[in-house]
Amino acid sequence: MGKIWQNETYRRMALIGTAAVLLFIVGGVRSYEYTGNRQREIRDAYDMKLMELDRFRRILADRELYGASQARLQELERDVAGSRFITARTVSLAEVRFQDLVDAVATKTGLEISSRRVLKATEVEDVKELRLSVNSRTEIGPLNDFLHEIESQQQAMFFESVEIKRLGDRDERLYTFNAVIKAYTL
Repeated sequence: MGKIWQNETYRRMALIGTAAVLLFIVGGVRSYEYTGNRQREIRDAYDMKLMELDRFRRILADRELYGASQARLQELERDVAGSRFITARTVSLAEVRFQDLVDAVATKTGLEISSRRVLKATEVEDVKELRLSVNSRTEIGPLNDFLHEIESQQQAMFFESVEIKRLGDRDERLYTFNAVIKAYTL
C-alpha cells in the first residue's frame, strides 16, 4: 500500500478525485440552500397573496355595510355643504348669492355699503373660497350689528381682514369700514 502512495500519478489522481468529491459536496450544499431559500420566498409570497385574498373576501362580504356607510356619508356631506356653504351650479352664481347675502345682512342691520367688489375666487381641492371686499361709512351701532350678524349666519362667512377708522371729531362718531369677507362653495 505504501508503494501506491509513492506513485505520483496515483497521488495526483487521488487529490483530483478528493477535490472533485469536495466540489460536488459544496455544490450540493449550495444547491440545497438555494432551493430552500427559493422555496421559502415562494411560500412567503403565497402566504402574502393568501392574506390579501382573505382581506378582499372580508371587504366583499361587508360591501353592503360599506355601501350604506358611503351613502350616509355622502348624505351628511350634502347636508353640511348645503347648510354651511353657499351652493350654486357655478362659481359666478355662488358669488352673486354671496353678494346678495351680504347685502341682506347690511340692510337688516342698517349698514349702508358704499362699494363692494368681488375678489378672485381661490380653489383648494374641491372647495372654492369666495371673497368680497366691502367699504362703508357708518356709525358704530350698525357696524357692530353687521359684524355680529355676519359671524352668526348659517352660511359660514368669515372676515379675512377688517379695518375700522374714525372720521372727523368725537361728536360726529362716523367710521370708515373696509373689510374682506370670505365664504365657501363646492
